[in-house]
Amino acid sequence: MTCLTIKEIVRKQHDWLKMLQGEYRSTPILIKAKEGAVEDGDDPDLYRWLPFYDIWHKIRIPIYTRRILPNEIFIDPDIENWQTMRSGIVKLLEYCKEAKIPITECAYSGGKGIHVSIFIASFTVHPELEQKIRITGIDYMQIIRETLFKDIFKDADISPESIGVDLKKVHFSKNRKGSMVRCFGALRKDGCYKTQIDPDKIPEYPPLPEDLTLRIPDEIPMWKIEDTEFHYHVLKVLNQECLKAEQRAKRPSIRIDADLGEYPCVQRILNLASQIPAGQRYYAAQAIVLRASDSGVSQAEAKKYVTEFIDQCSGLTANEKQVRIEQSVGMWGAYHFSCNTLKSVLGDGVCVPRECPLIQKLNENKTLPEEDMSKTPVTADKWPQCIHRILTEENPTDSMLQTLGAFLGQMGIPQNEAEMLYYMTGGDITIFQGSYRKLRTASCEKVQQMGVCQKDPWCMNVPSPRYRADRRANAERLKSKLTDNRHQPRKNNNNGGLK
Repeated sequence: MTCLTIKEIVRKQHDWLKMLQGEYRSTPILIKAKEGAVEDGDDPDLYRWLPFYDIWHKIRIPIYTRRILPNEIFIDPDIENWQTMRSGIVKLLEYCKEAKIPITECAYSGGKGIHVSIFIASFTVHPELEQKIRITGIDYMQIIRETLFKDIFKDADISPESIGVDLKKVHFSKNRKGSMVRCFGALRKDGCYKTQIDPDKIPEYPPLPEDLTLRIPDEIPMWKIEDTEFHYHVLKVLNQECLKAEQRAKRPSIRIDADLGEYPCVQRILNLASQIPAGQRYYAAQAIVLRASDSGVSQAEAKKYVTEFIDQCSGLTANEKQVRIEQSVGMWGAYHFSCNTLKSVLGDGVCVPRECPLIQKLNENKTLPEEDMSKTPVTADKWPQCIHRILTEENPTDSMLQTLGAFLGQMGIPQNEAEMLYYMTGGDITIFQGSYRKLRTASCEKVQQMGVCQKDPWCMNVPSPRYRADRRANAERLKSKLTDNRHQPRKNNNNGGLK
């Protein structure tokens, strides 16, 4: 158990926050000194998100939480079974050690998990990409965090869901205050506190208050991804996101005449309200409100749906329900709805694309550019086995059918012939209509997840079935890739760059 006085813990917390701020000067580190609602007679500032240097003169006891930094990958498992959590975290730490990924925080949270934190060093980008990022305004730090997080867990062969990783601590946006996490030294009611532990000495069981000494890191090792596969993958994803942003900017304004209840995501949130974990309820309620404001549905109407949702959430008093309703409804018009954010929190199952009024409207006028379609029809003998398997599948999924429709469009197959082939599957024709010459074929990675992949030698080093079938298109892709790789990235030394 720590022998430090309260004053000494507060000083150590202050030193830690100053060290963090020194690594990321462009973004103030916010803190929330106390947990919960403002107590009678207490200073409200202690319960607000405020820059630590503006409020530290008021701090008398160890603070509660701090903001996660934009260049910080924070892994916070939230699962009841300690052994399951420990197994996943140990595997993660072993992978990071082998891959030479430095860990800043390896800490017992004081509760039911181990926190792992990785700080990303600034790196180089090509001037052309840097300009695209500025023009499109993409949230490049969010994209970098998400990309590296996925790469780490994929390479380590760990499912984030298996250890209950709180994805909100990775996906937070630049347009909001960020995400908060317990600070070292933060005390819990049972006397436990957050403290650094050795990566190779993760406790077999949840520690007791007297088991651990309070330790706070005295340095912040930075993960330098420069000139690694991680670096190249991040640059690729940033380019892709810039392209998507450019395409979104060209879309005309869309008016959708649909009731809020017609959106599958809203329906599922309401139907599964009692099963949504407590930590995800706020995001579910917020999604309803933002979907409403983006669809032209009134704030009053949105409140009806949020109230219906919150009323089904167990464990809340009448006052707590009212507070959550008002907080959620207050988000109306403040931000935009994000399908990706909702799926990252509640899972892909919350979305049913072919039933979504928004996607249906977008697909009405969507057309693939000519360069994304084969100039002459590619015959069936050149198609990969995954496509033939979809055609003969007894019960093809929506994802399979969408992949088939997109593939037939990219292969240059005339619509009447493509429809006849599609009818062989017995699939919903609306899926074909929403994918044929409108979408690109799913990646090989996604096809593998569908369970229809049968690799052959020609499948090696191609990103999707489209390039396996059309060798001319694949040759053009490789030529373009080689040209891009000849560009030498330049150093970006200012703090306002990719950091």
